[in-house]
Amino acid sequence: MTGRIEPALMEFALNDVVRRQSALRTSIQWRDGHLVQLIAPELAVHLSIEDTAGEAALRQQALGLAATAMDLAQAPLLRVKLLRLAPDDWCLALAVHHIVFDAWSLGLLVRQIAVAYGAAVRGVPAAAPDRPIEFADYCAWQQSRDWSEGLAFFRRQLAGAEFRLNLPTTHPRGDLAGSQGGNASFLLDHDLSDCVDALAAREQATPFMLLLAAFQTLVAALANENNFVTLTAAAGRRHRQTEDLIGCLMNMVAIRAALRPSETFLALLGRVKAAALGALEHQELPFELVIADLRPPRDPGYTPIGQVAFGVQNAPEARCELDGLSYAGTELRPDQARLDLTLWIDRSTGPLRAVWTYRASLFTEAQIASFHAMYARLLRRIVDAPDSTINTLQSGCGARSMTATTPRKSFPGRAAPSALTAGNLVRTEPNWLGTPLPTRISAQLPGLSLADWVSAHRDKVEHHLRQCGGILFRDFQVESIGDFQRFARVIASELIQYGERSSPRTELAEGIYTSTDHPADQPILLHNEQSYTLNWPMRIMFFCELPPLKHGRTPIADSRRILARLPPATVEKFERLGVRYTRNYLPGISLPWTEAFQTTDRSAVEAYCRAASLEFEWLDDGRLRTRQTRPAVRIHPVTGERTWFNHALFFHVTGLPDEISRSLRAAVADEDLPYNTYFGDGSPIEDAVLGELRMAYEAETTSFEWRQGDVLLLDNMLVAHGREPFEGPRKIRTAMTDPYEQLYGTPASHPQAPMERAS
Repeated sequence: MTGRIEPALMEFALNDVVRRQSALRTSIQWRDGHLVQLIAPELAVHLSIEDTAGEAALRQQALGLAATAMDLAQAPLLRVKLLRLAPDDWCLALAVHHIVFDAWSLGLLVRQIAVAYGAAVRGVPAAAPDRPIEFADYCAWQQSRDWSEGLAFFRRQLAGAEFRLNLPTTHPRGDLAGSQGGNASFLLDHDLSDCVDALAAREQATPFMLLLAAFQTLVAALANENNFVTLTAAAGRRHRQTEDLIGCLMNMVAIRAALRPSETFLALLGRVKAAALGALEHQELPFELVIADLRPPRDPGYTPIGQVAFGVQNAPEARCELDGLSYAGTELRPDQARLDLTLWIDRSTGPLRAVWTYRASLFTEAQIASFHAMYARLLRRIVDAPDSTINTLQSGCGARSMTATTPRKSFPGRAAPSALTAGNLVRTEPNWLGTPLPTRISAQLPGLSLADWVSAHRDKVEHHLRQCGGILFRDFQVESIGDFQRFARVIASELIQYGERSSPRTELAEGIYTSTDHPADQPILLHNEQSYTLNWPMRIMFFCELPPLKHGRTPIADSRRILARLPPATVEKFERLGVRYTRNYLPGISLPWTEAFQTTDRSAVEAYCRAASLEFEWLDDGRLRTRQTRPAVRIHPVTGERTWFNHALFFHVTGLPDEISRSLRAAVADEDLPYNTYFGDGSPIEDAVLGELRMAYEAETTSFEWRQGDVLLLDNMLVAHGREPFEGPRKIRTAMTDPYEQLYGTPASHPQAPMERAS
């Protein structure tokens, strides 16, 4: 701020803006088990004053405000100092948490402080803006939206795109945590800026679209990849009511890059225009929901979807002149980079300014300078000869000479098969059923032992299992229960002895069982094995010793996607209350307690129930009744993802065939049913909710025909399984492995508040 400033009036002006902008009075707190946004009705910000000298000291003071973490529960989520460099040279330094502030907000803040200060000097109230909504209204609107259309769009647009780019780097790639960042800024020639505008206008595109197409052309040549994802930051302010609203409305948007080397740049520009318009139509869809829906492979060295970003700065200019004072705002960021490479084009100073942000652990400043020189040459060639082919443009700007030499990797989500070992010993097909689940890995060499191959490629198997939740191994040499048992022992930490049983099974070898001994003409609903216990198997695997003559598939479904399909209100109620399971151990109708607990000793059963948080009751006729309340949603201990993990539908009486369900309910009271489920407070689960659960399971279910020797490996927390009715003999063997409690400690036995789950 240039001019004479009265600190007391500046403090008054700042508080006037805080009073008018609810985001600056916002805190984020846990209330009744939920994360909520609280707005303080009144809040005073104290403005301390310090003298400082020089740009370096000024920068150090400003960045010092952001050096320590902010407590989101304490409003305001900002820190501020008034720094005096000279009597007529001042700096208002603010550190604001991104959760309530974005680049657009900076321009608003500068102008509104200028107006409020001018009014304070004159002794009159600042004019109140016409703003019908507050930041909290926008948040509520965003959370209540149905995003299914947008998610479907990004599934289509990004299908087959490479989510990981290997750009030519000076240093080897490491983890993202604490990634040191660098910045480099370059001016483009003034006439080049005018030529870009003219060509974009001629092709009925925006300069953003043309500059993005040029950036994608450069990245494609450097990474030797024509199908990838470019990210851009959208302001999220398409509605007039949000234009003068301080808050974090910006959002990352994924735009597909799909280049064809033989096509002209103008042809590419037309497709980039369509891709950008389509993606930006969904710019309010939270990017984290897109990531959760696509479930890209995770690697600590890569961001999940895309490592490059491009944008044109279109936020309101953070400067103004008012009442003889000059105000100019600028953003200082800590030297960190969230992405490998980001190019921002700033038009606020006249000629185009290219601002490159990069991970200093990967690139040098000289390398970034060479990238910029290539980009400038590329733009010049584009405006001079827009009908040139992509291949010609890439060669002419010098990008081909720097093409990455890092070996290409193949990840789930790409339709093309890829070899996991030298010599093409196996073939991996992530989408062979048209869905990510399950990945199929097929032996290409007769007699290849599954146990031996998995032992040598454990990391690759774990990667695919974390990604999609299930792997079908086919055409390996798995001819007997012994072969299956050897595989289970290689891939698992421990084979589980089947306890707290809910279905009859016969043990065939140590840790190897028949699949559920259930009538062949009845289906088995999808479920996650033993989710009602506190020591469920993290993995379950199946071996086809003999396929049935007809039907008898093992349907499976991704429990993460099931959860995503359920209405938020339903999920919230289940998370808050949990699921209550009631069991009556009725000989002849269900498993007797002696078989369920594998003992005839009542005291042993009672000890088990106490240790496992089961309420138990011995009835007059010697029968046992148990009740337990468990969470409906669990957090996967490895991936950190929320997953629908319960037997709410499976154990509900309506989960039985209609005729059996009606007969049972006619014969006994609900409390005497062999199995039934309720909400955790004992209230019934409504028919409409049960219908929602059925629809979610059905929508995500996939299956395949069993072949002799097939082995299906499932992450039990990520994938539910069931069984179709069948005809003829069917010998599907199963093993349950990796008990949760032994690996990760005792889980929560009852529903918990979200904060407690996160901790």
